[in-house]
Amino acid sequence: MPAGDGWCRHCDKNDCAIWRCKDCVLATPMCRRCMRVSHRENPFHHIEQWNGMFFHLAKLSEVGTYLLVRHHVGQPMCDTLKHWCNMLETAEEVKDLAEQACHRSTQTPTQVPVPVPDPDPYVDGDIDRGGPDERVW
Repeated sequence: MPAGDGWCRHCDKNDCAIWRCKDCVLATPMCRRCMRVSHRENPFHHIEQWNGMFFHLAKLSEVGTYLLVRHHVGQPMCDTLKHWCNMLETAEEVKDLAEQACHRSTQTPTQVPVPVPDPDPYVDGDIDRGGPDERVW
């Protein structure tokens, strides 16, 4: 599971938070549904999916995000477009549930440690003053 307990930080309902966005400020782990809903207005962001060992690049289309082009500027969505959007969302909700079920059946009890940045040698006093390569900072 990615760093943390695996719960989605957006909805706090799903325990399959295996998606994160590289372009969002905090890159909070999210479930498939929350990633889709939160990126309807950001269809060009770059996302990643946890594969069990590391995050790998993914596409927003994998979580069901699509670019909606309306027929007319300033007018609400026509009935036909609303109908198709509802059908697409229903299909994606089925996929969300399938991902949750798949995750629960393959879940392992081990947690992945949160990555910690290397300490700053200037702050921690670990600078080598003249080691093997005789570099002095």
